[in-house]
Amino acid sequence: MKRFTSVIATAAFLLCLVQARSHAQKAKLVLTEAHATHYSIIYEAANRNAMKAAAELARQFKAMTGVDFPIVPASADFQGAFISVGKTPKAERLGLKPEPSGKTTACVRAIGDNLFLYGSADHHDAVMAFLEGDLHCRFFTPEITCYPDCGNSLVAEVDSRTEKVSFERRLVFTDYGLLLDSDWYRHNRVKTWEHFDHPRDWLCHTYSKITPPTEFAKSPELFAVVNGKPSSTMICPTHPENIRRAKELVRKAMELNPGKKLFSISENDGGYPYCQCKRCLDFIHDHGDAPIAAHLLLVNEVARSVADRAPGQLVEFIVYTPSFHKTPANIAMEPNVCMWYCANLPKEKRASELREWKNLVKDISVWEYDVDFSDYFHITSMFPGVVDDLKCYNGLGISGIMLQEVFGVRGGDLQRLRAWVLAKLLWDTSLDADGLALEYCRGVYGAAAEEMFAYYCMVNAPGKASRTIEEHYDRKEFLDRADALFKAALAKTPAECPALKEIETDYLPVLITRANDIFRGFPENKPVFPVEEYRRLLDEITRITSDCNIPKISELVDMPGYLRDRRQLLDTLENNNSSFQVYAVDGRLYNYPRTSDPLAEGQRGVTRQFCDGSWLVQWVLPTKLMHLNRPYQLEAEFRIEKPSISTTAIESGVYDAVQKKQICTSSINGSELSTSEYRFIKLGKPFSISHRGEVYVYFTAPATSDVGSFYVNRIRLSLLADKD
Repeated sequence: MKRFTSVIATAAFLLCLVQARSHAQKAKLVLTEAHATHYSIIYEAANRNAMKAAAELARQFKAMTGVDFPIVPASADFQGAFISVGKTPKAERLGLKPEPSGKTTACVRAIGDNLFLYGSADHHDAVMAFLEGDLHCRFFTPEITCYPDCGNSLVAEVDSRTEKVSFERRLVFTDYGLLLDSDWYRHNRVKTWEHFDHPRDWLCHTYSKITPPTEFAKSPELFAVVNGKPSSTMICPTHPENIRRAKELVRKAMELNPGKKLFSISENDGGYPYCQCKRCLDFIHDHGDAPIAAHLLLVNEVARSVADRAPGQLVEFIVYTPSFHKTPANIAMEPNVCMWYCANLPKEKRASELREWKNLVKDISVWEYDVDFSDYFHITSMFPGVVDDLKCYNGLGISGIMLQEVFGVRGGDLQRLRAWVLAKLLWDTSLDADGLALEYCRGVYGAAAEEMFAYYCMVNAPGKASRTIEEHYDRKEFLDRADALFKAALAKTPAECPALKEIETDYLPVLITRANDIFRGFPENKPVFPVEEYRRLLDEITRITSDCNIPKISELVDMPGYLRDRRQLLDTLENNNSSFQVYAVDGRLYNYPRTSDPLAEGQRGVTRQFCDGSWLVQWVLPTKLMHLNRPYQLEAEFRIEKPSISTTAIESGVYDAVQKKQICTSSINGSELSTSEYRFIKLGKPFSISHRGEVYVYFTAPATSDVGSFYVNRIRLSLLADKD
């Protein structure tokens, strides 16, 4: 934990001056003197939230001063000045109460020597408003907190005010180190993950929850009609049986999850076509030819059936699939329906769409994406656009925001700086993002603040001009400047300083971008390949990701697999290796198919897939390192769950993503496979590639397979001798 005084002036200016508030005369409260206090913290009796907020305030006072502040219920006898938390009798006499607008507020009011803290939704909001706005405490990361320099006394100059929140539901979906740290989220007045007020099974993409794809063979009439034929990718939202099931399932889910507010009825992921049966098309045509209209019939039917659960529990739908963005005509949504808008269309369309949707649904949340799912370390200049979006959403009266950053792992460009700044903006969009970023740099990076803020400014300058980094800078010049800033920052940071880990993690996107550029330049750069620089970059990336426990490079690829893939280039150069062996778990994995198996050679973990026809496990071939138009043989190591007599137990193929066609396919007879050991199986005939774009291997098992599930361990790709 750190104590700083250098950030106080900036903090006071940024987080106090610009808050919308009544500008009463500031009151000077001497909270401790000579390491003692004459204040008591009183809280609203029988209110657990007020009691916990009072305890949090006392805990922070103790951390700042070492002084224990007595905590007593408001009904108890006490002497001296007091800090009132919640709706105590003394606060009620003062007239503290929620705003008529229903907006969440945090009230901080000093009267005489006494202080009143009251939150309309959560009294922690008012406690944090006081700690941040009047005492200038900063909770930057779970490891780095900045307090004022108290000396012999703690003095608060209180600006009495009522803060009104910009968004009711606030979430920064980011690094699990923050996402699952309840202290960080509470201190920064945003929500912990908790699936954004949903039960886990009813968060989004819930069609398959209503009618699973496994029922397709038996009941194809329950599924979407696409191009005149039933398709298992979506359900038919107007089919009476699906409507009946949805009503029953949502009511049951609400009863099982009384503490959850939102229950999503939403289409499956993947952007698949909507149902085009006659019933759905007639309904769509009657409502302005908006494809979402048939889906909203289902939503409204469910909402009417659970109207008795409102307002504590609501039915939600998602505007996600591009065709579902069009607003329907001549339709009224039930009052217990809310909407979650996915900001996956160009920015210029969002505001007009949201205005149209606000005419139908009053309670709207936005799911804002600011992440490259294929590369968590991609350096982008999108941050200024996100800041502008938040101001726009606030002006439109949006209720909730989930900002999806690089999530679940450490990574991304200035990930924790962004998370802290965004948390502040979700509470109050009028704050200055650059000023907050400067404050974070001073509080977290210490002596390296100047270099780190310079990097922040360099990255985001293109975004302010509505340009990308690639459009704004010469790539080499940008990376050279970034590299110099990080090296200077590291030189100023002692090894024992908590900031060192933060700076090294923030350096990773630059290191990874450099390594990727060298890799992608092969084989054209082979005559002048910078072997030592490339090796140094990979060694540094390996060290930092290991020290900082960073397990993934992207949503679908693990960091160890990425590093092994990149090191294959060194092996090719140094050993003239033209054949490759990888583990399936190092490939591109969808829906988390990774598991462990003591029977597997190497104990790296294996992939497990079921008999559903999906291509969940893929290995992108190292086309940069392969010989064009030369024959290769593919093999993979399998084990099956159940003995098989199926002639097509497992299928595999090589797919050319550039030319959008299969290069080769293979069917594996169940008699070749074992339940007790892994066996290498040749996959189809030899094949060759004609370009260096994306080509990948996939594995699947059809629904007719009898293996139960199958496991893949190692994959081999061997260069064969050319035939004369």
